[in-house]
Amino acid sequence: MPKLFKTLNSQSAVRIFLQFSAMSALAAGQPILQLIRENPEFLVVHHFRGWDTIILVATLFILPPVALSFVVYVAGLIQKKVGLIIHSLLLGGLLALILLPIVDKIPSVDGWATLALAAGPAVSLGFFYGRTLFIRQNLGFLALAVPVFLILFIGSGPIRRIIFPDSISVSDSGRTVSSPVVMIIFDEFPTSSLMGLDQKLDCELFPNFCRLADRSTWYRNATTVSGGTLQSVPAIMSGQFPTWSETPSLNDHPNNIFTLLGSSHQVSSLETQTSLCPDELKSESIAGFDKRMDLIVEDIFILYQHIVVPDCWSERLVPVSNKWGGFLESENLPERGVHRKTKMEQFETFVKSLEASEKPNLMVAHILLPHNPYQFFPGGEVYNRRLKVPAQPDGVWGPDKIMVAHSYRRHILQVVATDRLLGNLLDRLEELDLFNEAAIVVTADHGVSFRTGLNRRRFNDGNEADIMGVPLFIKTPGQTAGEISDVYAQTIDIMPTLVSVLGCKIDWVFDGKNLSSETMTDRAVLDFKDQDTQVERKIDPEKLEDMKEIIRWKYELFGDDGGFERLFTYGDDGGLLGKNVADFQVVDHPVLRARILDAQELKDVDLEGVFVPAEFNGTLDGHDGNGRLTLALALNGKIAGVSQTYLDGPSSNIFNWQITTSLEAFHDGSNKAKLFLVSNQTSGVELMQIPLFTPSFVGTNLGGTRISGISESGLFNPNEWGGTPVRWTDGHASWEIPLKTGEKPKILTVKIVSSGPLGADLSISVNGKRLLSQVLPHGAWEAKLPLKSIKLEDHLTVEINSSVFTPAESNPKNNDQRKLGVAVSTLIVK
Repeated sequence: MPKLFKTLNSQSAVRIFLQFSAMSALAAGQPILQLIRENPEFLVVHHFRGWDTIILVATLFILPPVALSFVVYVAGLIQKKVGLIIHSLLLGGLLALILLPIVDKIPSVDGWATLALAAGPAVSLGFFYGRTLFIRQNLGFLALAVPVFLILFIGSGPIRRIIFPDSISVSDSGRTVSSPVVMIIFDEFPTSSLMGLDQKLDCELFPNFCRLADRSTWYRNATTVSGGTLQSVPAIMSGQFPTWSETPSLNDHPNNIFTLLGSSHQVSSLETQTSLCPDELKSESIAGFDKRMDLIVEDIFILYQHIVVPDCWSERLVPVSNKWGGFLESENLPERGVHRKTKMEQFETFVKSLEASEKPNLMVAHILLPHNPYQFFPGGEVYNRRLKVPAQPDGVWGPDKIMVAHSYRRHILQVVATDRLLGNLLDRLEELDLFNEAAIVVTADHGVSFRTGLNRRRFNDGNEADIMGVPLFIKTPGQTAGEISDVYAQTIDIMPTLVSVLGCKIDWVFDGKNLSSETMTDRAVLDFKDQDTQVERKIDPEKLEDMKEIIRWKYELFGDDGGFERLFTYGDDGGLLGKNVADFQVVDHPVLRARILDAQELKDVDLEGVFVPAEFNGTLDGHDGNGRLTLALALNGKIAGVSQTYLDGPSSNIFNWQITTSLEAFHDGSNKAKLFLVSNQTSGVELMQIPLFTPSFVGTNLGGTRISGISESGLFNPNEWGGTPVRWTDGHASWEIPLKTGEKPKILTVKIVSSGPLGADLSISVNGKRLLSQVLPHGAWEAKLPLKSIKLEDHLTVEINSSVFTPAESNPKNNDQRKLGVAVSTLIVK
């Protein structure tokens, strides 16, 4: 063994660095570069610049081996044996990371088996590293692959064009155009959502789309040319059919609406997933280098988790499917102390920023509405915190039509909210006296499907009309009368039509047609670029007739009159909404028990706030599975919603239910909810009250992540600290933990981290009694606090109070302006 230590100690620092360089490159650097190379839009969304490449390469290929080599070197100075052990463990850990994505592809291997299969070779490498001369001498040669990885990355055409863009000149063809131009691109928006049974617009639900239609041409059979945002939005702005290798960047789309009119018009731009506007014309600010790199590193870390974490556990990770950047930014309710703009507020800010100018206005916006997550009422209120659509993991709707109907209603609610935003834009244009003379385009990038057994976003046989059909309204300058056109327009027709009606003289070649031309012939087939399968499809226009099926279903669910309130009547066949519970014969149900998830949200409702808990989700126990049950939810003594049970879980004995209510069912402060089984008796409707049960939270970690059923305050969204989920407090955090009858927890375990200035004060109280008060040490800290002196009631209220600091003030390189207390990773009562 001494000879072994001597051999290891004689290895040069260069050799150790090369060993770690090789292994870390294979474990992290290459997989991340490969993912970005396959999805170059990641760089576009992050406004990547040439110098950023150096930082990216250093972060992925230089910093990790330097840090790991330093750890081994320092450990060796302390004791050679310690250095050997740490060296071997680190190399074994890197091998495990290399193997995890490979092993995870083996069929029928679950998460724990994946870890075990990856751990075997990793442990072997750690064990044999110090005992095998061949491994020690040759492992570093794998580092020769690093330049190959970099050459493949930078040599990729799309990547190279982003990092080293061409110089794009802005056309002066718009110098003769005096008309303002407005282009609004919504997202995930099928035409059928706007339509009534008569194939016309539903003006009761969507008055502002009707208002626009009264002054524009509505192309009722318009379709997109791609189901992907990053292909369809550039196609709208350029009039060019997408190609397989292009990126949503200016370099790949030099001829677009911004370069056409940018030199002659005052530009107002809002691009959320593309970068087609030249930097010198952008009205939205581009983040500085520090902030941009912080976001890039943060998002890369999240992407890397999706690479190495087994697929069966991916649901626990931050989702990355909805956009290509800012993954931690949530459309959820902004947490206490921080207010991130919701999508609706983002668009409202854009509208308010529009001003008349000496130049004619060019206003272009792509906004992720009514795109999921479906959370908004028309007034902008957030009514639920659910970020994911309850489809299967592969995006396919399950077989239960009730579950799909709930998601469809949430989508329609968000379309109503989108309609209000459109109204704000039209009001602003009229206020600035721009509406009459403006050329206005309102459309969407692609649709979305709500059909059981079919994919909600990907193109399938049977959902063509849902994915392809998109709204398209074009108002020409001075147009005062509305018109409905049934030509088979496509979104690549927008730019050639605009160029024609504006009178621009250009030598560009468009793939689309000029819809205003009297000589235009209609299409016999519809072109569609299926980016998921890389198939160019030719679709029979007759497929659009399938829209009628979805429209009929919509009106079966919600009816055709009653205004916005009719969206809450789904399931209420007996007309129970708004009736007093006291007017019915009520008995207790002897078997059924129910749970209302997040019932604690009802304790302190603020109708003037951002969030109102108007969506109720729950489970039902005790049902024998014989048919659906009709349930009624009462708020404050009145029936606020009616629905039916559905199966959406691994156990056939657990039934789910969901009820969405209007805001009128609430009052400020505490609201009382009760659940009833609706039984149709021969003598009339009978309500059977279903007792609500409280699950046990004893032994559950309530610290790093939010747990449904726990009322809490003073906590920010989850973050990572050394790979562990944590939540920062704002200095005054509290958890209200319900206790079931007979539960008597004895110990409170708390683990926290403090990274602010030294000398922070910390106190922990339970049910108003202070159990700890001290100066908090810097870094990680843990305490186990006895609860024997606490008077136990039906709940425990845990409070953690601490000093606060501002990261941006503590570290000049940090842009975080939040007032932070401590980061809580663990909070458990047992």
